[in-house]
Amino acid sequence: MVDPETLHEWGAGTTADARVHRFPGGHHYLRAQVAEVVGRLTVHLLAAYRSPASG
Repeated sequence: MVDPETLHEWGAGTTADARVHRFPGGHHYLRAQVAEVVGRLTVHLLAAYRSPASG
């Protein structure tokens, strides 16, 4: 469980772009929302692959 007010701090551990997505549900939301979670990850991974950060 994460306090929504502190979610921005998760990005401090990386120099890459960090996004936070909140999914409704309890402790087992991954099992209940597999398609939504995988879909969200897929969209962001494909976007990163198509437009890699310069560096």
